[in-house]
Amino acid sequence: MSTEQSIHLASGRRIGHGEPCFLVAEIGNNHQGELAMAREMVHAAAEAGADAVKFQKRDMNALFTQAGLTAPYGGKNSFGATYGEHRLALELPMEAMAELKALSESLGLVFFASAWDLVSARDMLELGMELFKVCSADVVNIPLLRLVGETGVPVVMS
Repeated sequence: MSTEQSIHLASGRRIGHGEPCFLVAEIGNNHQGELAMAREMVHAAAEAGADAVKFQKRDMNALFTQAGLTAPYGGKNSFGATYGEHRLALELPMEAMAELKALSESLGLVFFASAWDLVSARDMLELGMELFKVCSADVVNIPLLRLVGETGVPVVMS
């Protein structure tokens, strides 16, 4: 994007040069896999004046090897006995993401997510996200970048 241009999102929002700051409430996986907590966070973001909420989405089988999924994962902040159980406990299913998108939009928020793998990227794009986030770990993930780039959806990269 040129510094002389702004982008029009599907919702009518404009972001970029000459536009007001676009404030994103980074929810990520801070909902700890609980839909009720995620809803509360969306409401809090709207009440605080955010323009958008951003979540994260991962497909465990697409992202991790079997050895990684079954590796022991203990400690006071663990949500499971293995790394796979821990990560899975933090994920919301696509049905929940669809609900959160509808809730966000009903409150005037842009809903988007960083998808950490191709399966999640396809799922989130099918949900109709108007903005996509590529996380820093994926700036070298050429298949993911190609998939997202081919959609024409605006992309935020970190």
